Amino acid sequence: MKKKKLENIVEVLKKSAIKNENGLYWLSPSLNNTPYLGISHGNAMIINFLSKMVRLKIKPKLSKLMINKGISLLLSEKRSEEKGLFPHYFDELEHNISAEPTQFSMCYGDLGIAFAILKASKSLYSTNLKKEAISILSYCNKRKKEDNLTDGANVIYGASGVACMYEEIYNLTKKPIYRKKAIYWANHIKNSLTLNGNELYNPDDFKAPYNDVNYYLSFGWGISGIGTTLIKFSDLKKYPSFTDLLMIF
Repeated sequence: MKKKKLENIVEVLKKSAIKNENGLYWLSPSLNNTPYLGISHGNAMIINFLSKMVRLKIKPKLSKLMINKGISLLLSEKRSEEKGLFPHYFDELEHNISAEPTQFSMCYGDLGIAFAILKASKSLYSTNLKKEAISILSYCNKRKKEDNLTDGANVIYGASGVACMYEEIYNLTKKPIYRKKAIYWANHIKNSLTLNGNELYNPDDFKAPYNDVNYYLSFGWGISGIGTTLIKFSDLKKYPSFTDLLMIF
């Protein structure tokens, strides 16, 4: 993508940002203009994108400003629920909405927020942001498959995505705890699969909301992503990262 197009995207993010006393946030058009916080649709996603713009020297001053204000908004929503430090979305009229356990996946929840702040700390060379990310991850590390807050084996909502995120966090930090957690969640991919003739599948993953075989076979929701993750974790030294295919580029 040409530099000018990326600069235009950064400018559009500036214009669409909403400011309040705690920082900046953006509405998610794909989710009825809800102010989401996570890495799939919300603030964390935009922070992650802007961190890459800083690394690419695309409007770095403006990008850094929005990163800091976006993270400030995220942290203002942090709460004491250990199985959901951050709500999926917030409402300025009802602060800290839905103070209850939240989904633990690549798509939603604390892990994506921690990842975005960690990536921002690298781009901004910020020790304080790194400490904040590590603190959030310390709670993430306590999450287990038995919590029933991770949906099946798939990449977007399931154990495959969590394993991939932890492996990338390990690559960023080189802290063994994150490799350990990556392998833990990768092992739960196998535990979620059932033999049915010659097919490996997780029944829960294949209760799609639409009758579309492509959904069942897809990378994000289906067997392609599950299989790719299993291959990767069969030999982490042999097989390359496929982070560019994920929402944590």
